[in-house]
Amino acid sequence: MNQRLLVIIAVLLLVVGASGLLMSGQSSPSDNPEEGQKQVTYFVTARALSAGSRLTDDDFTRQTGSAGEAPSGMPDSPVGYYLQVDKAAGERLSAGEMTLTDPADQQPGKNMIRYSALIPERYTGAIQHLRPGDWVDVYLRFDAKRPETQGMHRRSLINGESRLNLFRIFKARRVISRPGKASASLLARQSLIEVDDSAAGKGSLSVDIELSQADLKRLFLVTAHYELVLFPVVREEQPRVTPGKMQGKAK
Repeated sequence: MNQRLLVIIAVLLLVVGASGLLMSGQSSPSDNPEEGQKQVTYFVTARALSAGSRLTDDDFTRQTGSAGEAPSGMPDSPVGYYLQVDKAAGERLSAGEMTLTDPADQQPGKNMIRYSALIPERYTGAIQHLRPGDWVDVYLRFDAKRPETQGMHRRSLINGESRLNLFRIFKARRVISRPGKASASLLARQSLIEVDDSAAGKGSLSVDIELSQADLKRLFLVTAHYELVLFPVVREEQPRVTPGKMQGKAK
């Protein structure tokens, strides 16, 4: 075999090798349709649903798609969640459109009024876990500033120093909001403790409760300085009547 033929063969081998390397560099894992596409499950409404509907297995279907098609923050199953918006048939469900709280519990009943109650910081320990639909007894706390005999205030003396008067103005009123940070306008209602700076009252909470017009009238008739205190009603004592039946009955 002559030398020229050997050179030709060597050149051909180099060309073939270089072509193979070039083609292998152009390929990537994404060229494989089964690779790099994580399959996820999302939920689609099976029929038209109105806001406030509580989802069941019959209200949606499970479908599979790529990760980019899945709404973020979705639970493993939407069963038991309430819709916050109307949905047409065939629409996807998203986490922001659902809540575990019944929307009806967040609205005052017929002929009832939403009242934002300011709860001073030191009385918030018992209401941290209140949720819409819970019930509370509403108390007014006064300072007994006028000098009285010890006999009249025997029960209100605490450590022989502080004279207190706690009066229940409403029994079993429905909560229609979660406890939240009190706004500056609500802090201005604080009458027994002065709010002199931004730090004062920072732990106070605001809770919306359901009151009737008669309830408000009775509350507004109180002229002495007071603070509101809420006591959660235990489950066994919670009333079974509807809010409409309680209208105007301030106990």
